[in-house]
Order: sequence, then structure tokens, then C-alpha cells
Amino acid sequence: MIYARIMRNEVARKLGALTAVFAFILLSSLLLSSGAGLIVALSGSLDRLFAAAETPHFVQMHAGELDRSQIQAWGDAHDLVDETQVVEMITVDGSSLLLPGSHASEASSVMDISFVVQNAHFDYLLGPDDAIASVEPGAVGVPVYYAAERGVEIGDRLTVTGDGFSRTYTVSTIIRDSQMNPAMVHSKRFLVNPADYGELREHFTETEYLVEFRLSDPARLDEFRADYRAAGLPAGGPTVDRDIFRLLNGLSDGIVAAVVIILSLLLMLIAVLCLRFTMLATIEEDYREIGVMKAVGMPQRRIKGIYALKYVVLGGGAAAFGCLLSRPLTHALTGNMTRYIGGALPSAAGLVVPAFAGVLVFLLVHLSTLVVMRRFDRISAVEALRAGAESEAPRPGRAIPICRAKPFNLNVFLGARDTLLRFRLFGLLMVVFFFSAAITLVPLHFLSTVCSSEFISYMGIGRSDVRIDMRQVGESGQPLEDVISQIAADESVEQFSVLTTSTFTLHRDDGEEEPFAVETGDFTLFPLDYLRGRAPAAEDEIALSHLNSRELGAHTGD
Repeated sequence: MIYARIMRNEVARKLGALTAVFAFILLSSLLLSSGAGLIVALSGSLDRLFAAAETPHFVQMHAGELDRSQIQAWGDAHDLVDETQVVEMITVDGSSLLLPGSHASEASSVMDISFVVQNAHFDYLLGPDDAIASVEPGAVGVPVYYAAERGVEIGDRLTVTGDGFSRTYTVSTIIRDSQMNPAMVHSKRFLVNPADYGELREHFTETEYLVEFRLSDPARLDEFRADYRAAGLPAGGPTVDRDIFRLLNGLSDGIVAAVVIILSLLLMLIAVLCLRFTMLATIEEDYREIGVMKAVGMPQRRIKGIYALKYVVLGGGAAAFGCLLSRPLTHALTGNMTRYIGGALPSAAGLVVPAFAGVLVFLLVHLSTLVVMRRFDRISAVEALRAGAESEAPRPGRAIPICRAKPFNLNVFLGARDTLLRFRLFGLLMVVFFFSAAITLVPLHFLSTVCSSEFISYMGIGRSDVRIDMRQVGESGQPLEDVISQIAADESVEQFSVLTTSTFTLHRDDGEEEPFAVETGDFTLFPLDYLRGRAPAAEDEIALSHLNSRELGAHTGD
């Protein structure tokens, strides 16, 4: 009854402050549990997608001719290779594809569009139910990206056109592609029947290949990559591996989870500071009552328990309520992930990890309560009964006499004087305002950064309006020359620069070799921003990216 009466009186006295603390703890528990649940769901979904698709461990992209038998023979003879597969893709220009409900082609799209058949051994394209997708003649499987971003649905019809060729296909399934699923990946694979693929192959001659391997020991991927490079096998394109596929598939939702967790930690910090401020104010107001309880011989542990109980109940209730509300919020946050990757199978981790996050919030609240309660050890019963309020004697030299208030309003002076003399108490408010402002301003600054025209320079690309990438232009360079002549004749182009990226072999100090991409050209028209140093001017100078500089341990002048 005593504890219930204390709780009731405390709520009546400090309803506003306790409500604010309750709201902050609830939001922190809600976001932290939701972020933890999102990470668990994301990990489970990726595991399920990669297992169903049997994603390759190593993929070498190649543009140009290749000898399938040579690759197969090398893979069969290698100790680390379990399975080898060469995937042919018909490349179709965006101007040849007309999506359902669109009156214009995909000519302005940044996506590289390819048509493929279902793979025979692994790297399967999956349907909405995570089963291996199959299509009948005249049908097509459309990547989930176009369903999510362009509203393509099953039953719609899309058209592929070329020189004297036009064919309409019916969308029979929406496919998930463990390699090219994410929206940020600019390559997309459409699935067609082998009969339709043969017809397309007659009218579209540009092809690319994926040389894929599944390894018996994925931990030795670097060793296998070096063996492949040393064997001189086709390498007319970038190499990617399973870890990169996993990173790309989980990056978008992983960023969401990270932001949610960071916001929850900031809110938790604000909640703890508000709780501390409220408790200190309560101790100051009840200073005489605390002295009376000490004077009559009440054990100090019980006095602490009386004051700590209400905050334990407050924090526990808010953390539990936030943890319960995290279930529907996690479901809402995983909507986009479920569409692209698929849902995760129910697991104990999906319940335990969010619950643990809620318990962690409660423990932080309880720990902060115990830290503040140590002030009871310094309260003297005699001093409390004599003074009636907690006295915070100013340090020598810090006292501000009232006579100095003459130039100022007396009320303002007294308020400022009290704030300065008890800065540790009122400084908490300043910290709370700081983190509250950070929660609002950091996302706004992030948005303004990525929307800035100068943001692209941080990616190693000069500030320009249009960038055209041409891959594998061939030794003659004729396609590149054609593009340059058209750009030079275009009156709307004020200036342009041609940059060439080539792959060389980097010899490390430890004797290891690895491919190293180097971009050459005129960097004066569209200059880059440099963290240190300047643009290379002499023949024996090179500018390194920040990541390469950190990995190689090389700095300006090395």
C-alpha cells in the first residue's frame, strides 16, 4: 500500500515529466527491438534466398567469345570446384523493350537488360514462392524490380522489337534473382523459354557470359580467385563473389536497420538524461522527507527502493510495451525486403533477439537509476532536517554576488546565477536538446548531401551532367569513335572528356599480384576533389582512391 501510494502521488506531481520519460523509453525500445528484428529477418531471408537459388560462390563476367569446354575442363580438374556453369545472356538494348502500360521504350533506362533461360545446375531464378521458375513458350519471367518500381503484374504483356523483329510475351511469373535482385544493380535478367531464347538469339547477336563456380570450401575463395586469374581463363569483365551478392541484396534494408538502431540509441540516451534530471529534481524536492526517513532509522536500501521502484516500473512498462509494438513495426519495415528477397522462415531468433533488445533498454534504465541513487549516500539526516533542501555549495571563486545584478533584470540574473552554480544539473537539459536536434538535423543534412550536385565527386567522378560508360569497346575502338564524333557534333554539349579505365597487374611488396583498375585521361575539364595532394601531372605519378590508399598503406609521396 505504501509503494502504491508513493507511485500515485509521484504520478500526480510529475505527470508531464514522467510521461515524457515513458515516451522516450517506449520509442527507444520500439526502435531497438524493430531494428534487431529487421536484422534477424534480413539474415534469415538472405539465407533462404541463397539456399533456394544455390547462388554461386564465384562469378566472372565476360563479354566476348569463350571456350566452354576449356572452362569446364579446368573446373573439373580443380580441387576446390564442386560445380561449373557458363551462363549465356542475350543483351537487349533498352530501346528494344516496351514494358506493359508504357508508351515509351526503356531507351532512357540505366538498366542493362538480358534474356536468359533457366540454369541447369545452380544459380536458379526463383518464382514468388521461392520455387525454381519455369516459363512456357510465349511467356516471360520479369525481375521483381520491374514489379516493384514499374507496376508490372502477372498477365501483362511486354514487347521486344529489333530490326524487322517484334514479339510480344505474356508475363507469367515475377522472378527473384540472387545475383541481380537489388534495385541498385543495373543489370537485370528476364527469363524466357528455350524456344523463345533461340528465336531471340537469331535477331540479337550481342551476348555476355557469366562463368560461375560453386566451391567445396568457400573460405578459400581468395585462393581460387588467384588460380583462376593465373590460368588465363576468360576475364573480360568484373569478378564478383557470394559475399558481394549478399552485401548488395542486404544493403538497402541493412541501412534502414542501422538508422533505426542509431535513432533508438539516441532516444535511449535522451531518455536516460531526462530520467536523471527528473530523479535529481525529485530528490531535491523530497530532501527533508529523505532526512526524516534516515532520522527514524529506516534502512538506506529501503529508502532507495522506495524511490527506485517507480522508475523501475516506469522503465519496465515502457520497454515491454515498446517491445510488443515492435512486431507490427518490424512487419511494416520488412515489406520491401519481403517483396525483393522473400520472407524468412519462423525462428526462435525472431522472437528472442527483439525481446533481448527490450530487456537491454530496461537494464540501461535500471542501471542509470542505480547510478543516481548513489546520491542518497551523501545525504545527512541532520543537514536535511536543518536545511530542508539540498544545498549545493558553490566552489571557491564560483559564487556570484547579487550586487552584480545591477545592469540586468534581477529575475533574469537570479535564473542565470542558479543555472551556472548548478551547471551539472541544468547541463543535462542542454545535452538533451543537443541529441534531440541531432535526430532531426542529421537526416536533413544527409538528404542535402546526397542531393547536392557535388556529391558525385566523393565517388571519384568529376562533376558533370551526363556520364556514358562503354564496356569492352574492342581493339579497334570504332564504337567509341562513333560516340565521340556524335557528341562532338551535338550543339547542346558544351564540353566533354574521354576517360579510359584499364586493368593492370599490381605487384605488392609481399610478392602477391592482383588486378588493379587505372583510369586515364584529361581530368582538368571535370576535376576531382582530393583529400590530400593534387591531380597527377607527371608520367610517374598516380592518384589513389581513399580505399586503395588505406588497403595498400600508401600515402602522398610514397
